[in-house]
Amino acid sequence: MFVTEGPVDPESSLFVGRTHELAAMGRWLHTVNCVGAVLGARQTGKTSLLLKFRHMFRNQYPFTYIDLQAIEGASVDECFTYLAEEVLSQIGSGAAAEPAPQCTDAKGFLPFLQKLARTTKALRLVIALDELGALPPPTALKLASTIRSVFTNRLVKTEYARYVFVLAGATDMFDLTSGRNSPLRNVTETIYLGDLAPHETQQLLHAELGCEGLIHQLPDLNQRLHTWTDGHPYWTQLLASVLRDSLKTQTDESVNRAVECLLRTEDKNLPYVFQFLRANHDLLRTFEAVLEGVPLPFRRSNSDVAKLELIGVLKDRDGQCVVRNRIYRQAVETHQPLAIRFLSARLSFLGRQLLSAVNVQTLSQLVATHVHSALQNRAVVLFVQGLRDAAFSAAAAAGIPLEIAREVTFAPGSALLAGHESAFSPLEQALSDTDRRCLDCLKTELIVPIRLRGKTLGLMSVGHKGLGETYAPTEIEYLSAVADHAAAGIERVRLRVVEEDLERAYSLQAGLLPAELPQVTGYQISGSWHPALTVSGDYYDVIQFSEERLGLCIGDVAGKGLPAALLMSGLQARVRAIGSEDTPPDVLCRQLNNLTAKNIERSKFITFFYGLLHTRDHTLNYCNAGHNPPILVRESGDVLRLEAGGAVLGPLPGSTYEQGMVELIPGDRLLLFTDGVTEARDASDDEFGEDRLIDLVARSRGSAAEIQQTVTEAVIAFSRGNLHDDVTVLTMTRS
Repeated sequence: MFVTEGPVDPESSLFVGRTHELAAMGRWLHTVNCVGAVLGARQTGKTSLLLKFRHMFRNQYPFTYIDLQAIEGASVDECFTYLAEEVLSQIGSGAAAEPAPQCTDAKGFLPFLQKLARTTKALRLVIALDELGALPPPTALKLASTIRSVFTNRLVKTEYARYVFVLAGATDMFDLTSGRNSPLRNVTETIYLGDLAPHETQQLLHAELGCEGLIHQLPDLNQRLHTWTDGHPYWTQLLASVLRDSLKTQTDESVNRAVECLLRTEDKNLPYVFQFLRANHDLLRTFEAVLEGVPLPFRRSNSDVAKLELIGVLKDRDGQCVVRNRIYRQAVETHQPLAIRFLSARLSFLGRQLLSAVNVQTLSQLVATHVHSALQNRAVVLFVQGLRDAAFSAAAAAGIPLEIAREVTFAPGSALLAGHESAFSPLEQALSDTDRRCLDCLKTELIVPIRLRGKTLGLMSVGHKGLGETYAPTEIEYLSAVADHAAAGIERVRLRVVEEDLERAYSLQAGLLPAELPQVTGYQISGSWHPALTVSGDYYDVIQFSEERLGLCIGDVAGKGLPAALLMSGLQARVRAIGSEDTPPDVLCRQLNNLTAKNIERSKFITFFYGLLHTRDHTLNYCNAGHNPPILVRESGDVLRLEAGGAVLGPLPGSTYEQGMVELIPGDRLLLFTDGVTEARDASDDEFGEDRLIDLVARSRGSAAEIQQTVTEAVIAFSRGNLHDDVTVLTMTRS
């Protein structure tokens, strides 16, 4: 019979796996100071494993297998009398010279073991005790203490050294063998029975169904089983026996219905689980925390974790506690009064999780997994609008492969995105055929908009619940609150990404500006750059071609921020590539204009000024491509504006440029600046203006660095630090 009613026959094909466990138990037979303990949740095959163990080694050692369920509730004396009778019956005495030993109470059990060992020639005597939980706690504790005495006295009474005890049980065994006050803690080696691996499940199915010509369908059945049972031995057999006759017509809904039916009629473990949890409030709180998604390390040294594992509701997955399988999660959350509670606590925990998300995909997966875990629905998929793509694409999924979800996209004009502030049923909407097919693919029951400040950042598709259940108002309210958390998280992550990009761009752009300006005899040069945002469309540079040739540059891209900074970095590279001591400024501007026209949008342009200083004859040849005319203040107070040039760079390819020339005399002060200087505004919205700037330079008699600092500080003070445009200044004086 495919579904076992009790232990599996040791030679049955239904006994699969457990190779590691049997090998460990085999080693116990060669260890004289060992008590072996087999711990595992109910229905994991502890009894079957003991019988298989006896079957494998029955020809090498005399075995006694005792099911303590037969004396459930026995007193201490009754228990030891029964044990002695069973041991004697199954092992017997090996020598007729001595009469068979007798035991009629607890005090006589140790002498009984000693006399039995003398009459038996075997190297080891193995006593396997199953279902210790059937004994009353005082009886079980006395039995454990007696076994401890066997090994405490084995060096004094050498007959005891020939005994090996193998104990099996669930939660009761933990306190007897592994708990903090366990009488057997220091003399016990323990193995824990886990679930079957996927290949072991398939081996089980192959043994039972292969002969029926269903081999080609086993992989699909195996996958369905593991989705629900995760290798639980009993449930794998139970569910497979139901599904075997409907392999060709299985759907997710039919499997769900089968599980629901079996939970109500066949599973004998759940009533015990619920009773145990209700009686242990600390365990219940720990289990509810795992249900709520709180990360809890899986450590058996934590007695709560160990006991929850042994009642069968928790297991280890990558070092974290998880609910044992989908079946038990559904059972606990829908069939008993342990339904989802503390939604506010769940939301608080989700909020803390989202703070650690470094990108939208990670954040979306946290949200999808959280909702799927909380509501136990068919699937949850988060769709998010990309920064560069207007369509809404799947960023994360739970309960459905992400590869399938990514085949679905929603256009910005979809009716699903229009005018909805909270969760709603898409079935009531007038949708396009495309959107309708997408929702059918996802089995969507609710759409939850993810919105922030009136803008839709994404949407969450929430799948059907089991057995036609509908979402309660509290659950819909919960989904809307989750969406608010998701929207704030997405905005925070994107802002963080932008800030990090801008910081990198700032470092890059600052690195492109000259760290130290070249100086030539008879002149002083100083410059500064203050972006209004993190990065800037302004730039200045001083290029020394030789001892007698120096290039002065300043420029300003129309616009601000990263796009302007990228255009300006390209201009700087072209200036350094084209400029030389023999390249006249007008020629350089003409070439720059033609190159810029090929790499700039029509609505963009660059203002630029370039001067070529001849230090031998003290002349400055220059060309002004639409830039603010630099200010030259003579020692006498006369002011010149360097205006000769032509159009701004970019919009008009093929433009011609005029070159200007000015002779520099001692005491001259030259100021190159961008419009962020003159257009800075005060609290009354008045501009700093060119007249104020000219007057400031005219009154400044210090070095180039002092003039530059005076101008910059005056502009910042005038605007109270509230710069609306980049402020860039380059000064040169002749001594």
